[in-house]
Amino acid sequence: MSASNVTLSLPENLVQRAQVLAARRGVSMPALVAELLGARLDELIPDDDVWTADEGTATSAEETS
Repeated sequence: MSASNVTLSLPENLVQRAQVLAARRGVSMPALVAELLGARLDELIPDDDVWTADEGTATSAEETS
């Protein structure tokens, strides 16, 4: 899977907490952010929904078949 660079502006206390968690887990900040974002997206988007990169919208797997 390829990666894209993203620049975020986050509150300093959030960055500090994330740095502590990343250090405890022995992972990099980008790896931690990707893990946490992926987990949250999995919660918000049902497994049977598919994201279309062009539209940025979720469509049902039934609609794509």
